Amino acid sequence: MLACSAAVNVRVVTDRARTVFNNVGTRPAFTADQTLQRDRDGLAHISKQFVRYGLTSVHHEGGNLFALQQVRERGNLLHRVSYEASGKVLEAMIAGGLSTSFGDERIRLGATSEHTVDGSFSERTMAMSGPYAGMDPNYRGNVTETQDDLDKWVEPLLRNAKPGTPVVTVTDGLPDMDGNPHMWFDPALARKYVEKIRDGLIALDPAGRDVYAANAKAYSDQLVSLETELRAKVATIPAERRRLVTSHDAFPYFAKAFGFEIVGFAQPEPDKMPSAGELADLVNKVKAAKVPAKAKAAPPVSPGAALVRRARKVVQQMTRAVKKAGSRGKQAPAKASVARRKSKRR
Repeated sequence: MLACSAAVNVRVVTDRARTVFNNVGTRPAFTADQTLQRDRDGLAHISKQFVRYGLTSVHHEGGNLFALQQVRERGNLLHRVSYEASGKVLEAMIAGGLSTSFGDERIRLGATSEHTVDGSFSERTMAMSGPYAGMDPNYRGNVTETQDDLDKWVEPLLRNAKPGTPVVTVTDGLPDMDGNPHMWFDPALARKYVEKIRDGLIALDPAGRDVYAANAKAYSDQLVSLETELRAKVATIPAERRRLVTSHDAFPYFAKAFGFEIVGFAQPEPDKMPSAGELADLVNKVKAAKVPAKAKAAPPVSPGAALVRRARKVVQQMTRAVKKAGSRGKQAPAKASVARRKSKRR
């Protein structure tokens, strides 16, 4: 296993489309015994349905592991289970020294499931590795995870990795800006990531050197092409208009590489809603810097879009949001953002 401690996949997401309904309405309350019985009944029922339709092995994303074991003991577990642990079960796995693949032919511990998609394939609630069909320009959807969420998930796994597990920190040795983790927004620094990953893989698998080197060069060449394209696009923007107002502090490396001035952020502190005073201060900064904004609504931000297009849309979107919030004296809702790499700031 090669673990890149500062390179959590930006396409790993959690669908939050239903979150807004969690605190709406009234739900029946159940005792612990009633909840366990409901879990057993549900698992037994769905197992019958799986087998009915020819599914013999199924990945379970969380759920009541104790109830699952009881269903098996009673002979009602008809399919094989790869149990994907999360939360307290994952913590217990780590504390007990258990690893993935532990178990037997009927129930086995599989991959962790803290950051996955649930199948509601909507472009507004998840991000895909490839673009949605028929979208021009190419659009992959929205990433909804925050960096703190990803850090909380990956760091215990790294701390409890088996002795000798190689860890490559792709940001080591690179010039950081006050510990900001968003180095990959500068294509030149992103190429350094590629080199470190290449070298880490070669160290683990010397026989695959030629393949890793070729793949790294191919990807690095794409980054060079991206940088060329971005510089050409930036050149069309007058220097006095190269100003950014973003949802959070994600663009310092991009700004430095491409000559932009960062005016401010709608969310000064990670995972903390801005106060009315902070929003009012940002509104004043936006006005003083004369950051342009359009009345036309911007489409959802796409992590797969070119960085310049993303930056321009974020400027328009967040300027409108902070002006509206500032005029009402209320907090603006936080926007989903591209998942960040591991931050040094704690």
